[in-house]
Amino acid sequence: MNGKYRPLYNFLSAAELDEVQLSFKAIEAVLGAYLPPSARSLDHGRQWWANNALHGHVQACAWLEAGYFVRDVDVESERVTFFRPVRRNRAAKNGRVR
Repeated sequence: MNGKYRPLYNFLSAAELDEVQLSFKAIEAVLGAYLPPSARSLDHGRQWWANNALHGHVQACAWLEAGYFVRDVDVESERVTFFRPVRRNRAAKNGRVR
């Protein structure tokens, strides 16, 4: 993972939470750069936040390679929720899988 979205990858990789909710401004602070207008677009914003690393969606590589998926994006309130599926071995360590 290289490029503009590497800091987001680093941030999410270091997160120890199964769910991370961030404002667009918080993501911009992590990136040290503004999100593109398409991330905020009421018409195309949901596509920009799609869990699709194909077709040049390099931003999705950042969260997918960190083990997260976008669960919800609210373009109007400029918030996104990332979630990490509970892995079987991690759940077993927490005593949730027997």
